[in-house]
Amino acid sequence: MKRINNRFALVLLAIFLSVVFNSLQPVSVFASQSADKKEYVCPPCGCDKDDDVFDKPGVCPTCGMKLVEKGSDAARPMPAANQPAAQRRKVAILVFDGVQIIDYTGPWEVFGQAGFDVYTVALKADPITTAMGMKVVPNYTVENNPKPDILVVPGGGVLNTQSDQKALKWVRETAEKSEIVLSVCNGAYILAKAGLLNGLTATTTAPLIDGLAAAAPNIKVVYDKRFVDNGKIITTGGLSSGIDGSLHVISRLLGRGRAQGIALGIEYDWHPEGGFVRPALADKYLAFAFNGLGRIILNREGNTEYWENRYLVFKMPSAKEALELINKSFETEGKWVKQDSGNQNETMSLWKFTDENGRQWNGSASLQPLIGEKNKFLFTAKVVRSDAKQTVAANPTDPNKLIIRDAWIQEGPPSQKLTAAFMVIENQGAVATELVSAKTDIANVVELHKMETVDEVMRMSKVDLISVPGEGKAELRPSGFHLMLIGLNKEIKQGDEITVTLQFANSVQKTIRVPVRKREAMGN
Repeated sequence: MKRINNRFALVLLAIFLSVVFNSLQPVSVFASQSADKKEYVCPPCGCDKDDDVFDKPGVCPTCGMKLVEKGSDAARPMPAANQPAAQRRKVAILVFDGVQIIDYTGPWEVFGQAGFDVYTVALKADPITTAMGMKVVPNYTVENNPKPDILVVPGGGVLNTQSDQKALKWVRETAEKSEIVLSVCNGAYILAKAGLLNGLTATTTAPLIDGLAAAAPNIKVVYDKRFVDNGKIITTGGLSSGIDGSLHVISRLLGRGRAQGIALGIEYDWHPEGGFVRPALADKYLAFAFNGLGRIILNREGNTEYWENRYLVFKMPSAKEALELINKSFETEGKWVKQDSGNQNETMSLWKFTDENGRQWNGSASLQPLIGEKNKFLFTAKVVRSDAKQTVAANPTDPNKLIIRDAWIQEGPPSQKLTAAFMVIENQGAVATELVSAKTDIANVVELHKMETVDEVMRMSKVDLISVPGEGKAELRPSGFHLMLIGLNKEIKQGDEITVTLQFANSVQKTIRVPVRKREAMGN
């Protein structure tokens, strides 16, 4: 009986093994077939295709990122910022005495918003002082910093750092082990001195672009982009351009949608395909100094084809002498050729030149005497490309947008040879301007003055201009800005009306009738 039971058990075991073997064989074949057929997904970036599965490689139709194999490390969601730093991408930012604040804090903000582990690295553990006096204690030194995935090299006062062999060695070695290296502003000079830009295309802050080509062999300098991507090495323009470069890195690593979300979150107007590019603006052809001129810049406006600078010029004996100094500045620049204006106009000169790309440009310099002033002028320097589509300022001045109200002149004793005028200047336009001079027939001179308290003492001083903000107003009142009428040539009393003409920086003139009143009648 026991032998029969043993045989029965062996038969059952054989049947069971046969069933198991036969049931496993098709699954094994199917699994082998499935292993040969790969599936692809969009790297998790927050776009609407994150959950879709594709049967062949390519790019995501929404965000444009390269598809990755399903189940791979690249297909896993990035850790959130509150997860351990060891699980997040690491970003090392080099800091040094004189570093520009926005050059390193802009990228820090962007990479921090992406959930990356961001830290500063310096040559020493001592606090460093930024370009504007901010004290910063570095997180690490070059001897003990964690290995980063991304290296950021900002700009600022880079002269010492770009010649420090210890710093350059660390940058070279760290760059070699990093996935991406990003320079901001003239931090590109540090990369150049470290030998990382040889043969590459690069950019930097606008005033230093020409010098970058000489900083290392075979650098191709780019003027018209906020950032230049060579693959591993990315260089950006000045200051806020570091934000654009950092967003571009996020777009590469996590997708365009994620970068756009970060830009919106920090309220940054991000235009990766174009937008504002400082070195491409036409004012680079007016960047030279007008030597010998005392001047205040009033307006700088234009685009890549047209530019206008407007100045308040003072302490010049005549318009002729001022124009002579201006013409010498054009001539010293070298590329400008003076043109015959067709007359002997002592307040304007015309110029032409051909740029490095063979494009023709027209330039002009003009002086406008200010009313009531003998040695003060409005000076306008313009440059426009001969084939420009736009040759006027984007916000032309409308004289009707400047409204003068509540004006009055203070009555004084008959023997007094000076008095003051007060008013409200309302600017209903969007573009700011300045009151730069005034005149009236009852006074030899009208000056712009300001009354203020200095060391608990009321003091009055002369000013060159009074600002009138766009969609705002300037209030001229006894305790602040006012017009000083000096050298009265007749007695004025309450009830009189005085004609006053005001000159604004945008060439608008306003002539008004101003009543004379006692100060006590107006209150304070």
